[in-house]
Amino acid sequence: MALVIAVIVIVAAFGLVFIPILTSGTKDLGGGDGYEDDLCAERDHLLAGLKDIDMDLAMGKVTPEDHADMRRSMEDRAVDVLAEIDGAGRPGGPPHP
Repeated sequence: MALVIAVIVIVAAFGLVFIPILTSGTKDLGGGDGYEDDLCAERDHLLAGLKDIDMDLAMGKVTPEDHADMRRSMEDRAVDVLAEIDGAGRPGGPPHP
């Protein structure tokens, strides 16, 4: 009887460990299609980059002119990404590339 219980516990433990690993690529827990997740990741990356270049300016690593160019470029892309995020979940929103 103890052997049967031990086998059941071992099988259950392996199932708990390996089932999520084997099925991790088959479903999206966020309910999205991946496109919106990519946009959100890019948004987060751009926001972190903006903070980084502001810090670089404060520390004297970049010139004010270079900072302004980099910041303008990142802000322009961030505006585009935010507009895509706003329209991605709506009917008639921007098409997926």
